[in-house]
Amino acid sequence: MLQPKPRVSRSAFGAYDGAATYDAILGRNPSARFIVPPCKGSVPGPSASISPTQHDLHILAVDEYGRMNWQKASGYNNRSEMETATCPYKRVIGDTLRSRHDARRASEVAIAVKSINRMNELGRAKFVPKA
Repeated sequence: MLQPKPRVSRSAFGAYDGAATYDAILGRNPSARFIVPPCKGSVPGPSASISPTQHDLHILAVDEYGRMNWQKASGYNNRSEMETATCPYKRVIGDTLRSRHDARRASEVAIAVKSINRMNELGRAKFVPKA
C-alpha cells in the first residue's frame, strides 16, 4: 500500500488536506507527491477502488496501519525535524530575507548560518542554583 518516496515531495499540516491544495500542487507539478495527513474522519473518494488518488492512498494507509505508522512510513515526521532545525534561525535572524537579488540572498543566508553555527560553538548558558 505504501509507496517508495520519490524525489519531489511536499508536506504540510493536516489543515491543508483538501481538494484545493491537491489541485494547486498537481497543477504546478503533476508528478509531485505530497504528504498531508488526512483529517480525522476522512473517507476515500468514490473512485478509490478503481484509481485511488494520493489522498485516498493516505486515508487507506492510515486506516490500515494507524496514523503514527503512516507518519513514519510516509516521511511526514521529516517536516517536524525541519521545522525544529529552522526554529533557531527564525528566532535569531528573522522570517524574511532583506535582499532582493538571488546572489545577495545567498550571501545573506550564508552569513546568518555561519553566525548561528558560531553561537552554537560558543555554547549555551549554564544555570547554577543559588543556595
